[in-house]
Amino acid sequence: MKIVWGLYIYSVLNGIGFETSHSITSLDTYFVSKKECINSARLMNSGSAKDREIGLDPGIKIRYICLAKPKIGLNT
Repeated sequence: MKIVWGLYIYSVLNGIGFETSHSITSLDTYFVSKKECINSARLMNSGSAKDREIGLDPGIKIRYICLAKPKIGLNT
């Protein structure tokens, strides 16, 4: 089985009736090596925290992360 590295958005929500909530969303972007994925995530996370706030609520923060997963298909 082959392992591929994928780029994901990890979002954290504080407030709005929640103590803390989070979600992980795939960006459908995959890398052959862990190093390539980590370098991309670091570059995307290098902006200020304010740039990673989305929506109207400043309690929502996002970070780009890398996760490994098995490659599924004919060439596994």
